[in-house]
Amino acid sequence: MKKESKSKASYGFSRRHLLKSTLIAGAAFLSVNAVSTPLKRLDDKHTEGLFNQLAQWLTLRQNLDPAFTAAMYSTMASHTEKFGDRLAMLGKKISDSGAPDVQSFISALPAEDENRKLALLIIESFYTGNVGRGRQAVVVNYEKALMFQATSDVTVIPTYIRARPNYWIATPNLEN
Repeated sequence: MKKESKSKASYGFSRRHLLKSTLIAGAAFLSVNAVSTPLKRLDDKHTEGLFNQLAQWLTLRQNLDPAFTAAMYSTMASHTEKFGDRLAMLGKKISDSGAPDVQSFISALPAEDENRKLALLIIESFYTGNVGRGRQAVVVNYEKALMFQATSDVTVIPTYIRARPNYWIATPNLEN
């Protein structure tokens, strides 16, 4: 039996034409992203700076790990609707409130207040190392979570690999 081969004409295009079109579309996509990304980053720098200030005030920590804070900001911004606008409103509310501390500020707000919800989300996220809860939760950095700082001198941070990869498969030394 002889296989029937389809000619270029039956497909309407050749593989070379398809490859060329894909490369052109990819280059156009990359050039659009390259132009729009720096403009977005300028706005993000201001919002990220505000986030750093608010995170330090809300968590009562002046020396938050910059990499952890940046990762937390990035995750919260991508998983929280209108994050930049909400963050600006929270910053204004805190400065207008004149609250001497976090507890006073949060206690003065009603439970359904959006500023209260965002403030508690930021605090919870830094302490647990996660953004969100349940199936929507995203782990940012479990090891850097603030909940471990209080007992860091005596507590081993629970991880899956405490010694080295596959440490549990080694035969124990029973000669002692």
